Amino acid sequence: MTDDQEPLVGESNRPIIIPPSGFPRTPQPDRMEYANPFNLLGCGRSVDPVDPEVRSLADEHKDKLTFHAVSGPAVRRMRFALPLKFVSILFFPVVAWMASSCPAAASTALFGLYPWWIWLVYVPGLFITCRWEWTCLKLMIVPYVQWLSPFRLIGRFEVSLQFWLIIQAIVSFTAKLDIAASSLFFAKIVTSYTCHESMWREAQKAWEYVIKKSMVFWVPFLDQLVVICLLGWAIILLQVIVAFIMSHPWKGTSQTDYRFGGERDGYATLWTKCSETFRCLHGHSPKEWHVDVLRIIADATRSQSLVELSCAWQMERVSKELDRLDHNCPCEDVLACSNETGVPRTEEPENQKKEPKMRQTPAKKEHRCFDIVFKVTQRISFCLWFIKICEKAVIMEAEVTMYAFVKATSADFDVQVLLALIISYLSLVNALCVACVQLWRLLATHKQAVDCISSRRDQEEQHTAEFETCLERCKTCLFRLPRAGTLPSHEGVLSMARRAKVAIILRIGGGIFVFFVVLLHTLAKLVMAHVCEYGLWNVPMRSSDFEDRGCVDLSSFAEGYLNILKAS
Repeated sequence: MTDDQEPLVGESNRPIIIPPSGFPRTPQPDRMEYANPFNLLGCGRSVDPVDPEVRSLADEHKDKLTFHAVSGPAVRRMRFALPLKFVSILFFPVVAWMASSCPAAASTALFGLYPWWIWLVYVPGLFITCRWEWTCLKLMIVPYVQWLSPFRLIGRFEVSLQFWLIIQAIVSFTAKLDIAASSLFFAKIVTSYTCHESMWREAQKAWEYVIKKSMVFWVPFLDQLVVICLLGWAIILLQVIVAFIMSHPWKGTSQTDYRFGGERDGYATLWTKCSETFRCLHGHSPKEWHVDVLRIIADATRSQSLVELSCAWQMERVSKELDRLDHNCPCEDVLACSNETGVPRTEEPENQKKEPKMRQTPAKKEHRCFDIVFKVTQRISFCLWFIKICEKAVIMEAEVTMYAFVKATSADFDVQVLLALIISYLSLVNALCVACVQLWRLLATHKQAVDCISSRRDQEEQHTAEFETCLERCKTCLFRLPRAGTLPSHEGVLSMARRAKVAIILRIGGGIFVFFVVLLHTLAKLVMAHVCEYGLWNVPMRSSDFEDRGCVDLSSFAEGYLNILKAS
């Protein structure tokens, strides 16, 4: 044990190593009162939102706990969530397809029907995942409480912990339910595709005609309805596979330390090991820490409560470090190592890593602040594009199209398609709101860092020629980047500040724009399904399309489909 580590003993009486936070020691009883046990909805049963062992650590340790201290046991409890999710996504649609039935010969149903009892097959896995999420949240809640309490909804409205937990339970449950609804939708489509009695073939011909009249006619396989629907299912499955590769330790779970404060120096995962050659060429050391692995698993399994406050917490750490810089605090830089903060560290050359924290220059600390903002932006943008946009854009378009076909054919009202559509819309709107709040936090923290650092001392004007080129000036005006001379150029402070701002705007701002376009387009298709005579709608491109409000004219199309349109 080194001198800068403090041994703590939890209720299990095993020694636990907690690194110091580096901030002035201040008592935490007022903050911890926010996490006191409460009666859930006045039912008389007391609920403790904090794991007893973590509460004991918080009482014994006068500093604020870091996520490194508590994330090990949380990862151990959640490490089976990804295999469970993979099995569920892979086999649940198959079971639903085997239990589904073709439309009756005398009915006018457009799609096959799955039995409602099939939802019970999904319940055990849903319950187990929710249980794991709750036990992990009880381990992780103390650092959130000590840094961010009272919690805020949409970044503004202060709420009690009880109310916040209820909201997060609803959001997380809906996100998990969205996967089940999408899986059942895929099973419904495959059933319709394989049924000779269904109207699928006529719908496929109509869809090919619609795509030929749209602006995306050139996209491969877009004219095949079943391919679009199965693509959404494949993307969800791919998300789980990628998350497993990014989170599974290379040395195996049996050789990984999942105790409190375990794996302080980080460890290699399957993902970092595969990319080790590339990163080492750039002087990096590819490693992950328990808290990073937990965020990856939580995003893939839709355990929203574990990552809901992650961005806010890391921005709070940046703000605290800026306050220390502003007051010229001489104590060590606590953000220099991710094994003390739970924030992914900036990979530095070995000679920099071995440099004592007390000797780190203010410029290096300033660089670290912007680097944290950039790292958080990377993680959020990956989740936004790969887990949210790629999945929801495909699934929402497929579900709205199927709903439009139901309206177009005057077929029997299909409540199963409507249910999948409602759940998907709720998940999409929530994801969009969360992304907007995260964008606001990142921009606010970046501005705070620029203002704080630029006002601390006179900046040197040397080595700014690279920021005075025509391209860099255009980027400065377009993205409102810090100009040369406003921040120090040595140690890469100005360069990192500009890089972080561009990443925030392009990756997250661009993702929000695409997300909004998907929402707007699907909403327009849903509304026009009730307006257009044939239910199908494209974005107007020609003058004739504007006259018809974008409605697709199928009057001269296949006679068989028109007979279906007239059926009641």
